[in-house]
Amino acid sequence: MAVFTATTWVDDTEQTVSASACRVKCIEVFPNEAQANEVYLQIWDVVDPDPGTTAPMMVLRIPTADSQGNATVGTWTTSGGSSRKMKIVFSGYGLVFTTACTILCTTTVSGQTAATTTSLPKLVRVYYQPHA
Repeated sequence: MAVFTATTWVDDTEQTVSASACRVKCIEVFPNEAQANEVYLQIWDVVDPDPGTTAPMMVLRIPTADSQGNATVGTWTTSGGSSRKMKIVFSGYGLVFTTACTILCTTTVSGQTAATTTSLPKLVRVYYQPHA
């Protein structure tokens, strides 16, 4: 299984998890403890989406630091005593991407404005397998 890791985000430039068809098995989000605003992890089944124009396949809400215990998707867990993460597992065959898998953290559900540095997650990991 391959693991894509994103720790930095530049403007509204999306990150390519896989440039070809794949199955996503799990997504882990390690939030920023200073995060005062919600951010959204947009996920596309295209190689080069135009954020704000290309509709995402899925959007995951990353809640603010003071509400992270109330995540609506996945579960927040403690790792090593201080770091929390949101883990979303796609059971069975996984979440299928027929073209590619691309992600971006934004300030709105379907917008193109990249989140500010203090609102961005520290780390996003996507566990995936290329289609055979």
